[in-house]
Amino acid sequence: MAALKAIMAGSMIRARELKASSLEGFAVAESQYVVARLGGQQYGIGISDVNQIIRAVEPTPIPGLHGEIEGIINLRGRIIPVVDLRPRLGLYVDEPSRDSRIVVVNIQGHDVGLYVDAVSEVLAIPDEVIEAPDNL
Repeated sequence: MAALKAIMAGSMIRARELKASSLEGFAVAESQYVVARLGGQQYGIGISDVNQIIRAVEPTPIPGLHGEIEGIINLRGRIIPVVDLRPRLGLYVDEPSRDSRIVVVNIQGHDVGLYVDAVSEVLAIPDEVIEAPDNL
């Protein structure tokens, strides 16, 4: 659960649309984010936290697990827990599609798979327009 709180506290932010023309001519500090869709909303995951993005596979359920942890996957010999944040965020949980992905992120030295509906792009976003994540 501590790893999940770390995701919510630092790794995910709401992605905002920006007009590049409004920033021309300015030296602006910016960060890169992988833009992922969850339940019809877009979120950004800091690119430095992302290890890899894989097609979604059905995780192996573990008896006794509940909450957001869907199960585990074997990724080239490594056991990775898979978390679905949509229920935690109060978002619509849709059936997996061909666009569904698992974004493997590193949280406090541990790899965790985040189930997302789709990954669309990598954006460079100026630091000054980033909203802090909601307190969950």
